[in-house]
Amino acid sequence: MMSSFWVNFVAMGDPNGRDSGGKALPHWPAVSGKPDTTIQVGDGTGAIPLAGSPAKIDFWMQYLARPKTPAVSSVSRQ
Repeated sequence: MMSSFWVNFVAMGDPNGRDSGGKALPHWPAVSGKPDTTIQVGDGTGAIPLAGSPAKIDFWMQYLARPKTPAVSSVSRQ
């Protein structure tokens, strides 16, 4: 299913449409100025609320914007 979304997006600039077998894909909502939904792909595919509240969205946006620290290796170098 994801490959069909990608093919549609590359070919038409829109992931929505049909798969290679002609079956309609679940609707993928367009991104807006206020991102409050995302697409869930799996057993149930479709738009779902993102994080549940503006406060949770703000938390994750700040968390993901933090500088990343390099992973510490547990293997000692000699």
